[in-house]
This record gives sequence, C-alpha cells and structure tokens, in this order.
Amino acid sequence: HLLKGWGYSRPSTGTGASGLFVYHNHFCCFAAMMCFYILGSAFLTDGRNWKTGLAVVICVLAVLCVALSRSRGGIIAFLVGAIVFGIAMAVLHRSWVRAHGRATVLLLSLGAILAISVSGVVYGQLSQRDSNLSSAGSVRLNLVRSAVDQFVENPWIGNGSGSYSYNVFAHWPPSLNLLQYDPQFAHNEYAQLLAEYGLIGCVLMLALIIILLKNFFTGERSTRSMRFECGCLAAAAVALSHSLVDFVMHAPINIFVLGF
Repeated sequence: HLLKGWGYSRPSTGTGASGLFVYHNHFCCFAAMMCFYILGSAFLTDGRNWKTGLAVVICVLAVLCVALSRSRGGIIAFLVGAIVFGIAMAVLHRSWVRAHGRATVLLLSLGAILAISVSGVVYGQLSQRDSNLSSAGSVRLNLVRSAVDQFVENPWIGNGSGSYSYNVFAHWPPSLNLLQYDPQFAHNEYAQLLAEYGLIGCVLMLALIIILLKNFFTGERSTRSMRFECGCLAAAAVALSHSLVDFVMHAPINIFVLGF
C-alpha cells in the first residue's frame, strides 16, 4: 500500500486492489458508482471549464480502480451501469437518435462488441487467478440457499436484523467446513433481506425503489439536470446488480453514495 509509510498496513486479501476498504468487492462497487455520478455531474457544467476536465480525469481513475479490483461481479455490474447510462441518454436525446439512426446503430454495435470482449477477457483472466473458482461458486450458492431456508421458516417478518450470521449454522451443509468460510453474509443482498426482514420488509424496500424511480421519470427538469440524473440512475443500476452476487450494501459508504 502507498500509505504503509504512514502506519496504514494490513495483509493482502490475495485478490485485487481494495484501497481503504476491507473487501475488494466493496471498493469496486464504490468506484463504479462514483464513476457514473461524476460522469453525470460533468454535464452540469458548460463543458468548457476545468471542472469538466477534472470530472473526466476522475472517471478514468474510477474505471482504473474497477479494473484493478479484479472483482468479477463488480466489473459486470459496471458494464450493466454503462448500458443503463447509454440507454437513458439515448431516451433523453431521442430526437438526435432519430436524426442520426445509422450513427446510433454503429455506436450501440461498437459498445456491445466492446462489452462482450471486455467481459470475455476479464472472465478469462479472473478464472486463471482463482483456480478454486468452482468451489467458491458452490460456497456462494450454499450461502444463498441458507438464506432461502431461513426465509421459509419465517416468511412474513423474517428472523430479525443480523440474524443471518447465526442462523446460517443450522442450514450449512456438513460437507463444507463452516469455520473455514465463516459465513456472515449471504453474498446476495436480496436473499438476505428476505431472510432477515421477510416479505413485509422486502415489499417496503421495493416500494422505496419504485418511488425513487418514479421521481426520476416524472417532473419538469432541464436537460442538463436530467443528464446528471442519468448518471445517478446508472450508479443505482451498478449497486442493484452487484447486490445479486455480493454484500456490497453492508459497507456504509456504499449505502451513503447510493442514497445520494
């Protein structure tokens, strides 16, 4: 670490860069969300001052952090965010899209080819990094299955906040070493939400998301402001998609950024 000389040092996780975060997946999610927030905020300026240039530099650094994290789920979530951002911008500027149909098709095709190519390269490199990939995947599936089993026991109100970390002991396959993996989170925020808060908690969370999305699609705002909101929507897509495979929302800073 660059901060080692100032007393900041901890053992490497043996995966990718994690910055000041404990877990590299949390770091990747944070960097990806910030990339789209900053990209959206760049449109709030007139495009001719130093703020726009600074925003572009920060976006490039954020993309570099996403790549260095080597988080499989995080990189895929970043691509999901990029697709959402592109679609939202296309809808916002649909008159330009209609007027430049061929250029739009070409850009979308190039973007799709780039996304597929990057995904293939990333998956190949990360598979080589992790020789125990299938075992890790099996463990995560068992974590999710345990959350589902806990949800079935008390489907309406769940088992309580934080209950997954100790109820998992009653639903862990005996063939896997429980102490080796020390499961505290389900690596799927939605499954853990159901296990701990039940259907009522899940419906309340879904209602909150719908209200936020409704505010995005309704109301009169300037084009410049809506471009910024496209970046916010892409950042939310990153968080929601990454939550399918990791417990990224258990990092307070990620919750703060998403709430913003």
